[in-house]
Parts: sequence; C-alpha cells; structure tokens
Amino acid sequence: MTTSTVTRRHWLLTVSALCTAQALPVRAAGNIAPPPLDAFGRLPAVSEVALSPKGDRIAMIMRKGDERVLFDYNIVTGAINTMPIGTVKVDDLTWIDETYLLVTTHETLTFGRKVDFYQNIIIDPGLKQQPKGLFKDPVLSNGTPNTIEVDGRKHLIYLAQGNLILQDPATRKTRYLRTGLPHYTFLISDTGELLAGYDYDLDRSKWILAYPDGKGWKTVFERKGRLELPSVAGMSRDGKSVILFLQDDNRPHGYYEVRSDGSIGEQLNPDHLNSDLIFHPRTRRLAGFTNYTTWVDYVFEDAELKAVSDTVSAALKGRRFSFSAFAEDPQKCLVRTEGDKDAGTVFYIDLSTGTVAQIGRTYPDIPEAWLAPKKPILYKAQDGLEIDAYLTLPPDPVLNGREAKSLPLIVMPHGGPESADDMGFDYMAQAAASRGYAVLQPNFRGSSNKGQSFAAKGYGEWGRKMQTDLSDGVRHLATQGTIDPARVAICGSSYGGYAALAGAAYDKGIYRCAVAVAGVSDLPLMMKETLRENYNYEFGSVLYVRRMLGDEAQWPVYSPARNAEKIDIPVLLIHGTHDSVVSIEHSQKMHAALQKAGKPVEFITLEGEGHHMQDEASRITKLKAALAFIEKYNPA
Repeated sequence: MTTSTVTRRHWLLTVSALCTAQALPVRAAGNIAPPPLDAFGRLPAVSEVALSPKGDRIAMIMRKGDERVLFDYNIVTGAINTMPIGTVKVDDLTWIDETYLLVTTHETLTFGRKVDFYQNIIIDPGLKQQPKGLFKDPVLSNGTPNTIEVDGRKHLIYLAQGNLILQDPATRKTRYLRTGLPHYTFLISDTGELLAGYDYDLDRSKWILAYPDGKGWKTVFERKGRLELPSVAGMSRDGKSVILFLQDDNRPHGYYEVRSDGSIGEQLNPDHLNSDLIFHPRTRRLAGFTNYTTWVDYVFEDAELKAVSDTVSAALKGRRFSFSAFAEDPQKCLVRTEGDKDAGTVFYIDLSTGTVAQIGRTYPDIPEAWLAPKKPILYKAQDGLEIDAYLTLPPDPVLNGREAKSLPLIVMPHGGPESADDMGFDYMAQAAASRGYAVLQPNFRGSSNKGQSFAAKGYGEWGRKMQTDLSDGVRHLATQGTIDPARVAICGSSYGGYAALAGAAYDKGIYRCAVAVAGVSDLPLMMKETLRENYNYEFGSVLYVRRMLGDEAQWPVYSPARNAEKIDIPVLLIHGTHDSVVSIEHSQKMHAALQKAGKPVEFITLEGEGHHMQDEASRITKLKAALAFIEKYNPA
C-alpha cells in the first residue's frame, strides 16, 4: 500500500499516468500491425467506480502495470491510497461515508455443483488493515446494506434472520433495532423505517406485499402464481408507497405504484418497453427512468437531477454518456462516456465549481485510430419480423481507404437470451474488427430490447427462428454487398455459445466454423440443472426455462450435443471449470459427441474461471484462441 498527499492537478496527472501506462501511439493508416490482442482482452483499466456521499472521495478498481489495485483518492486532502487486490473478484464498491468503503466480492465453491458465494467487506481508512468480514455468514446477508444517519454519522442498516440490525462501520459493533420480524424481505426507507415487507409462500403459491398498520403487518396486495411474480423496485416519489414491477395478465407489464391501502396507480413510464428506475441519491425515492435504446436515455422527473443531466450533456458536447455514481448532492457525479473513438472514459464532474476532470480510460492500450465504428442497422427476418442489430466494421488502418465491401464476417449473438446488445464498446467485436472482420450482433427474437412481447417471440424457438434471425442478418449484409457470404463464422458466449453450436448443427451452409464459449449444448441437461438449483420445485426459474424451451419432446432434437453427426464445420469449445451458470458438463458432452462422430473439434478449459470471465488471463486466452481458430478456418 502507498499513501501520499498531492495537489489536485498532480492527482489528475497521476491518475492519467496510471490509466495510460504502456499506451500505444496513434499511427497513420498503412501497412502497420494492429495492436496486440492483449490490448483488447485485458480487464478494463478503470472499473467499479464509486463516489462518497459528500462527493469528497473516489474509489475504483484500476490496473497499474500488470497489477490490479483498489485506488482511493480524497478530493479534499489530495491523499491517494492504493491496495493490491490480486485476483479477488470485486463486484461492487459503495462508500458508506467519507471514510469507509463497502466492497462486495464473490468466490465460487463446490457443493455438489458450482455456487457463487458473495461477501460484503468493510475497508478501513487509508486501507491500512486487512479487510474484515461484515457478516459472519455472508450467505445470511440480505444483499447490500442500506445506510442511514445516526447521531450525525452514517451507519449500515440491514436484515438478517428476522432482525433489523444497525452497524457502526468504525467499530463494527452491531445493535438490534427490531427482532422477531416476519420472514419478509423489507424495503427500508431513507430514515431507517420499515416501509413495507414482501414474501412468497411457496406452499400456497402466493406473493404478498404488506404494510405496517400500527399493530403488525397488513397484507394489501397479493398475487397467486409461480411465474412472472411481482418484484419490488423501490420507493415512490413521496416515500410512502412501494413501486412494483408487475407482469400479470391484468395490465401491461411495467412499473406501478402500490399504496398502503392496496390501490394501484397508473403505469409509470408507459411508452418505453425496456427501462429501469432511477432513485435520488439522497432520498432513495423515485427520480426518473433509464430507457434502453441504442444507448441509455435518461428521463428525470426530479428537477434537481434533470438540471444536472442537461448540464452534463451540454458539457460533454453530444458524446454518449451514462452516470456511474452520484454524491448525495448530485452536482457531484462520476460519468462514463463512449463514442466511435472512445472505448470508455470516466470523468469526475462537480457542477458547483465547474470541474470536469478525466479519471481514466477503460482501454488505454488501444490507439484511437484502431477503434472500429459501430452502427445500428435494421433488417427483416424470414417471417417479416423486424430485427435490430449492430454492425462493427474494420477501423481505418485496416481498410486503408478501401470501401467496406465483401468483408469476412463474424456473427456474435449475445447471451441471455433475454438480454440485448447496444452501442456500447465490446472488446471481442473490436478485436475481431482490428483483424479485418465485420462483426454482426443481432438482437434476435427473444431479446429484451423491445419489451416482453418481443422476448416472448423467442419462446420455443431455440435452434429455430431465433437461429434463422441470425442467418437472415447474414443474408441482408450479403445483399448489401458489405460481406462475402462465403466467409462467415459464428462466435458466442452462454446462450450465444448455444447459438454458435446450433448454427453449426441446424442452419447449414451459413458458417465456416463455430466458437462456443460457456455454451449450452444439451437442453434436457439444462433443465436438470435448473431443477437441481431449485430443489425440484416447479417454480420461478424452472417454469421460466420450461416456457423458454417450449415443447419438451423437442429438447433432444434441438440439443447440439445430441446431434453432433449433423455438424460438418470445425468447432472450438471454451469453458471455465468454475462456471456456476452453465456447467462445464455442457462443453464436455459436446466435445465427446463431436469426437465420437469424427468431427473436427478443439476444447480449451480455463482452470478456475467462472461464467463471466473476470480473470484477465482467461479473457486473453479466450480472445486469442477464438480469433486464431476463426483466422484458421475463416481467414480475413
């Protein structure tokens, strides 16, 4: 650990140096070598940024040379602290106050299957001491604790085993505020009051919302069912009601305010199909909405936050941006920008002083000239359904003045499948583009970008219309003359890995090779694992998977591992041994089936790696192996 005191200007220079160490110079177009793949595959140089409540301290995970560190900067005093974190998997940083930092980490353990265990840790001032666990048994903790002010100081407040507990971050001492509470999950207000409680009775298949009535708890809202249950999103604008996400048949899916008398308000933000709520950093009450289109679009109902957003947008002169963190006074915030020549830059902004300070760049080793342009496109599927997608073309040094025509293509379907791609930086796509490939990332039916009705169009379509939505995009680009239809590969992770294998097995004649990273290969095995995770209860995720996969009789038919004989292109399988989402058994079965069928296959296991590739060495290995395989069988 190192500690120093510097001026604000010196701090900016220091942070900039840390984030741009070993950066490659920008060179003119011509016959020059692209950046090494390590520049794309390394973990972001800046991540998990956090701003303290008063806006006086910034924390983040940074890369310093080959080392990852927890970086802490005090804006007022200029003190800098760094703490090496090695390979610890940090999922979140949250300032408790101006002194103490809450760090959320996880590790993967084996209990008959791979399970991720999360832990909250308090970091001491100056990072001089080893972290101490916040909870004796992190499994019993109920998510990230809230903070409230007690006697002028911030304290943690959380629930554990029916008890409401207050903890002093300085002493780690706890005090029980309430005991013997119902076995609800509670929504805690900004003053530490229990605003409402909610629970699901598995035996009666009933979800309930209860409010305190002075004597106990009164159920004001309930829904029977085992799928598409309500979920609590947060506090309403007045701080007296709860906002639920409802997805039943009685009303459009979306956010609704449910009051203490059980009455339900009008749908919030009804014109947007894919959105999240924004809560005020000081009151934790509803302040606006994040609408997801090609990028994030903010709609603030809170006048204070709207003014901040408008001013930040003007200051950044039209660049795409997203808010990473707010102080309790939102005039102080952390903002992340992106653009065609910006892989991601983090800024500290203080509107009260006019400060706009660059904290660092997420991928500083990629020269600006080698960032590839990405644009949204639209095309029609075979049945007329409109599909939106993102097309990344090779950067200027690759094209060297040539028109982007007859390019080799890599189709990169996203995971989920109920998620979506957007205009955001994608290191795999950018790396491929730097090697001369066009990259297509379709939001096929079943994606989340157009609301529940579009997601539902993917039910029962694994290996079928969800698959041809991808190849319809290939045909569209071929018609445009952008790509050479004889030079197409497919590469995906998670569900995208399934799509890569299914493309090889069922959508014949489209692809020259397939790369499946942590991919599902056997649908009956997928259901078996989902049942095991839910103790064989036909509930929640089990029913969701059943609905998503469709007719059970067709599961073996659309399982690539059971249809290896249909595959006649080379396949690369990559999988982490500690994957808790899609077990490595899927790739093992696929590998064995392809070998038995005498098909060309390679299999790379990443020791100790989970589903999301949070280890830098694994990311680089995956990237290099995937592109080497594609360059071998579908050369640019």
